[in-house]
Amino acid sequence: ITLLRTGADQFLLVLVIHHIVFDAWSHGILLTELAQRYNAALAGKQTDLPPLDLEFADYAGWQREWFESPDFTQQLHYWKHKLGDAPGTLELPTDFPRPPVQTSNGANISRMLSQEAHDGIKALSEREGVSLFMTLLAAFNTLMSRYSGQDDLLVGTPVSGRNRSELEKIVGFFLHTLVIRADLTGNPGFREFLARTRQTVLEAFAHQEMPFETLVEALDPERDTSRHPLFQVHFVLQHVDIDWEMFDGLTASPQEFEFGTAKFDIMFFVFDANDKLSVRLEYNTDLFAAETIERMIDHFETLLADIIANPDQRVGELQILPEEERNKLLVGWNDTTYDYPAGQTMHGKFEATAQRQPDAIALWHGGTEFSYRELNRRANKLAAQLRSFGVGPEILAAVCSERCPEMIIGMLAIQKAGGAYVPVDPDYPPQRVAHMLNDSEAPVLLTQSPLLERLPEHNATIICLDEFDWSTDDTHDINYDSGVNDANLGYVIYTSGSTGLPKGVEIEHRNAVALIEWAGASFAPGEFAGVLASTSICFDLSVYEIFVPLGLGGRIVLVKDALALPELDPAANVTLINSVPSAMAELVRIKGVPETVKTVNLAGEPLSTALVNSIYELGMVERVNDLYGPSEDTTYSTWTLRRANALPTIGRPIYNTQAYVLDPYGEPVPAGVPGELFLAGAGVTRGYRNRSELTAQRYVTNPFDSDNPRMYRTGDKVRYDNEGQLQFMGRLDHQVKLRGFRIELGEIETALASHPAVENTVVMAREDREGDKRLVAYIVASTEGLEGEELEQWETEQVNQWQDLWQEAYNADSDADDLSLDFKGWNSSYSGEPIPREEMLDWLQTTTARILANNPQRIVEIGSGTGLIVGQVAPHVSQYTATDFSAASVNALQALKDSRTDLANVELRQCKADQIDTFAPACCDVVVLNSVAQYFPDIEYFKHFIAAAVERVSDGGHIFLGDLRSASLLEAYHTSVQLHQADDELPVNELAELIRQRTEQEEELLIDPAFFIALQAELPAITGVRFELKRSRYRNELTRFRYDVTLEVSGSDTLAVPEHLDWNDAGLSLSALRQRLEGDDDLLITAIPDARLQTETFALAALAHPDDSSTAELRAAADAQPNGIEAEDLCTLA
Repeated sequence: ITLLRTGADQFLLVLVIHHIVFDAWSHGILLTELAQRYNAALAGKQTDLPPLDLEFADYAGWQREWFESPDFTQQLHYWKHKLGDAPGTLELPTDFPRPPVQTSNGANISRMLSQEAHDGIKALSEREGVSLFMTLLAAFNTLMSRYSGQDDLLVGTPVSGRNRSELEKIVGFFLHTLVIRADLTGNPGFREFLARTRQTVLEAFAHQEMPFETLVEALDPERDTSRHPLFQVHFVLQHVDIDWEMFDGLTASPQEFEFGTAKFDIMFFVFDANDKLSVRLEYNTDLFAAETIERMIDHFETLLADIIANPDQRVGELQILPEEERNKLLVGWNDTTYDYPAGQTMHGKFEATAQRQPDAIALWHGGTEFSYRELNRRANKLAAQLRSFGVGPEILAAVCSERCPEMIIGMLAIQKAGGAYVPVDPDYPPQRVAHMLNDSEAPVLLTQSPLLERLPEHNATIICLDEFDWSTDDTHDINYDSGVNDANLGYVIYTSGSTGLPKGVEIEHRNAVALIEWAGASFAPGEFAGVLASTSICFDLSVYEIFVPLGLGGRIVLVKDALALPELDPAANVTLINSVPSAMAELVRIKGVPETVKTVNLAGEPLSTALVNSIYELGMVERVNDLYGPSEDTTYSTWTLRRANALPTIGRPIYNTQAYVLDPYGEPVPAGVPGELFLAGAGVTRGYRNRSELTAQRYVTNPFDSDNPRMYRTGDKVRYDNEGQLQFMGRLDHQVKLRGFRIELGEIETALASHPAVENTVVMAREDREGDKRLVAYIVASTEGLEGEELEQWETEQVNQWQDLWQEAYNADSDADDLSLDFKGWNSSYSGEPIPREEMLDWLQTTTARILANNPQRIVEIGSGTGLIVGQVAPHVSQYTATDFSAASVNALQALKDSRTDLANVELRQCKADQIDTFAPACCDVVVLNSVAQYFPDIEYFKHFIAAAVERVSDGGHIFLGDLRSASLLEAYHTSVQLHQADDELPVNELAELIRQRTEQEEELLIDPAFFIALQAELPAITGVRFELKRSRYRNELTRFRYDVTLEVSGSDTLAVPEHLDWNDAGLSLSALRQRLEGDDDLLITAIPDARLQTETFALAALAHPDDSSTAELRAAADAQPNGIEAEDLCTLA
């Protein structure tokens, strides 16, 4: 206790008491007893406080007994049932990233509520037969639900714990924390939710003896060091009934202090004193800004007022925004009006530019320039023919072309004819192209003659742009009146659809003109001097790249794609890049951004601060713009200038666009709170072609602005920051953007689910490494599996995939001088470079020796490739049949045979491995399958092959299975590769994750040696199995992770039972082993440390529990391990 004098007659009494022995109830007891002692001393009297009937230790004894009682068991059962499936976190939006470990840095903000709030809430509580606590708790939980978007949430609240009268006069910590589960499911009216709250609170109070720590231990929630377990917000109602006039002769009052701490994310106090309500919010300053907490109190006050006025209103529709804030969100931050002439069209903007500056360069492509006059003339000429084929207003015409000037001319010509263009990518799958052509009902298709054979069947009239007569004269300067107005269609872009079929977004001329006008007002004319057009016309960014410069007098630089920039002629003079962040990141990485570039527009994907910084670090770029928008709102809807090191946002709406952030009930959410982004204004398009039901779902009535009656619900999760900038937070639905393309994951799931072997599937976007987002599919295999024709079809598909791959490889030119030593395709997994020739020759020598070890005379080889085995083995046998599934391989084998007279005994066949059963029984002494099994579709296919091969081998013959990949060494193999390739600075935990991914992504068939022992039980004709490591002193993936197996068929060899030795237990060394081998006993030696795998063995053990070290440190530690035994040394001894 400390008494401080702060003035002549002012004092401050400071009591410092540890919370472990003191609670809020104790506060009143202590002050009352202190006043009694003070008053007695002031009067010169002696006072003795009455003795207590019990002490705190008695309470502890009661509690120990209670833990052994049936009541404890019953209460624990209640809480487990009540909270067992409850959400463990309240997803409150924060201003700052949540620290990985919960902090206690905090602050407080207090406010007195209005008298109307006090009176109204108390009156409502009395009418509903509930306590003030229940009503205020229900209101608070409503606010938390609106902030978090959750309709099922947990909050903490204290109870005194003094449920015995004997405890009422004792100072101590008896407080218990109750976990209250708020059920707002179904969006009930507040009166109904209040009734639910009453029932929940009464139940909780009836089970209040359960200590919180015991409950956490029993529920065992997933631990998260960044959050308090079970709940993160705490609600407290305190009835302040302390009589501060109890000190005789003193005017006393409590003093609030800012301690700078916070026990939870938010602790919400309501004080009921002197017929008034006040609130104090204790909040974690590492999570929330003071402005956000001030606003939260505003929202609580507004919510209370609406509850009092409308207690039957649904909780999701109660007002939480003060009128001024609501107006700012809906109107103030959407004040984007910009006037421009009405009635314009896309091609009309181009025609006006061509009339204004006919000789200016409109398009640059591959060193060739086209003036506005030339583009206009050519487009007019083609438009005339299009009109003759029926193209006109509201008629679609398709464009399927490689990127060339004629592609752009065709787009303009379609619009000049009155129609709307439909872009079709020639690389799209035929099914997708067929749907787009059928759905669009395009009577005309503009394409190129080399693409004709790739197009599916369709009914459109073909015009080949590469065969069209482009000669023009003055008569083609006349612009035909197409009869369209700004409300007619300008183009239709097909985007991914959840049903598995793409959907066509219908964009009217006025939508695109609004984009052009915004660009003209927001960019300087010089920025359009060289606009890079690198985006597929099937992607809406192309509209900006093509029609903005053409409509504003700029110049297009047309290239194949953005990555063509490094090789671009400097004369192209690119001034503005309009692309996606992933493409720009690659340009920055390869230093491919021209010095002439001043402006970079990036859209289609989240733009990281790191990429923004790296762009500015190039030196020449002056502006990096972050743009956002769906095709349904005509390319761009919001934008912002991104500065170096600034936090990422997608900015504010462009001119004549409104952005509303709404909750699931269509109400605007406060700044800082996530919601769905709805867009309104001049860019909102007509809808989806032939999809009226989907159009009605996504294009909805705008209740906030009668001048813009429709708005588009994007499905994007965003929030406003305190400055009115929008922050993008991902998708609310099953859609992602990957490298700028919008992808409905449901479309992929539908395709996967169509396979008979797939019972269920989920597709998701994962970014395991920063900037490398990929789609990952998870499938549940059908319990029935594949059988019969379905299984055969799947296996055939797998084999055909490998066949296509090797066909391409064998067709490639070879630089081998000796056709029998063509090691083309034998590349290192570590570097991608060819494995050194001397290592391959060593490998080939070992393989050849093992095949010839049993002096065969008739050999059938499956998968002969370019003839590596044929050239070495065939001269030593009387008959050799070489097969391969690739025609290119058989051609190579024929060339090899023709080049050597000692290969006259070689017969060639083109067939697959499973066609070995077409060979006659007992037709050979040895079947060879070398470095082929890994390409088999599955183990059943492999077993079928061996069973058929057994029938083809004569008694006493063999099946040689070479270069088998070891399943038991799969993880070691990927560890070896990734350890070699990883950057020195890569943390080992990331290395471990990379190895895990690569292991899971393995596509080839790997076989454990134990498989062949088990196989003998199924195929009794296999009388012997011999396993052999690869012999070599070279260390590569072939010698370290592969092995050979020789199966004896119907033989008579028997093996003696060898003596078993454990290398370590027996204390063996090479010299000791040499001595043991001088005897006649056969030895089986296990646990020999393999020198070729010692690095991987050590690394795998270390990566099982990764620390914070780097890959370089892991390599160094692995290299420092004791040397193992070289397999070749053992072979030499044997």
